[in-house]
Amino acid sequence: MSIGSKIRLLRMKKGLTQKELGLKLGFKESSADVRVAHYESDLRSPREDMLNRIADALNVNVGYLNPDTRTAIGTMQALFEMEDNGLFYPEKVNGEPVLSLRQHNHSDPALVMQMFVRQWTDKAEQLRNGEITQEEYDEWRYHYPELKGEQHVNR
Repeated sequence: MSIGSKIRLLRMKKGLTQKELGLKLGFKESSADVRVAHYESDLRSPREDMLNRIADALNVNVGYLNPDTRTAIGTMQALFEMEDNGLFYPEKVNGEPVLSLRQHNHSDPALVMQMFVRQWTDKAEQLRNGEITQEEYDEWRYHYPELKGEQHVNR
């Protein structure tokens, strides 16, 4: 989900119009809605200072709008987004926390994600069983979704 899509989703959840959000951000009344519309449609990308102002106005962590997956918190924010998109849900299995893929109909993105995760799980198992080397596993990951004739569904 793009930053603009997240801004729109959160704005709508808060019951704000584009103009109301724009005014909270300090834009002039005559252009407040247009400025927000540009961000929501991804015609413009908010700079870091504006992204912080938007997060404050929507009362969310800026990491939700633009997660940095190099950090643990950013990774959690990205996982929350995947939960929002209906791909995963957290649960406990045998007392241990796991992320489970949602089961959906054949045209749903979650089904495609399930296939991707299944491929990943299969490769990781091959590595653990000594069927492939770490280098082969890394080669597969770094060139995913295609590597030496392997075909994957693109999304």
